[in-house]
Amino acid sequence: MGKSEFEKYAAGHAGISSLKLHRFNTITQYLGRGTLDEQTAAAMKALAKSKLEKALQDSGYAQGGYAAEMEQAALLAEAKETMER
Repeated sequence: MGKSEFEKYAAGHAGISSLKLHRFNTITQYLGRGTLDEQTAAAMKALAKSKLEKALQDSGYAQGGYAAEMEQAALLAEAKETMER
């Protein structure tokens, strides 16, 4: 299975906080274009922040599933699932 564009980005940039910054910038761009509503964008940013905090505390998670969970599609799906509850 090939790596996603985000995983390629993550591999080329040092530090897990840069992944959060990259994702926040993407969310902000989508919000500005009208592709995301404010509630969904806020939920995605909250998820990204909590995933960063988890990655800072758990190096196994940081090296493993963090990049995949920070992909735009994964965050969007999780945010929608969370908002439906």
